[in-house]
Amino acid sequence: MIYKITCAELLKDLEWLNKHGDVYVRVLHDARTKKLHNERAVKNFQNDCAAFEQLYPNIKFWCGKNLYNWTNDYEFKNNPSCAEYYSSVVLPKIDDLYPRCYAKKNNKMIYEKGTDKDILLLDFVNYVV
Repeated sequence: MIYKITCAELLKDLEWLNKHGDVYVRVLHDARTKKLHNERAVKNFQNDCAAFEQLYPNIKFWCGKNLYNWTNDYEFKNNPSCAEYYSSVVLPKIDDLYPRCYAKKNNKMIYEKGTDKDILLLDFVNYVV
């Protein structure tokens, strides 16, 4: 998900999650082009990720991949295994044209089947029931 919030709002949310503990937060580097995925941007992302891990020890941060070429820009200490079932991963040629349709058709079955991974990612989780 992409949220348009200020840095202060993000830090407030992370503080709240840290107080409650035992949560996972997936962090992606939103650099979708070669121009945006540059050395300076990667270094800033790495510094932010390291700071998040240090400031919020009760949150399990994970992923650290960039959206440009889907490689790791940061390796979190906690990196759980993940099964991803949503249209842009399972059906990349249609990408996000029909994610809601894909979720309506498949989510309940995927959820009931379960996974041996630590995390199961689904779009439109309201279509599980």
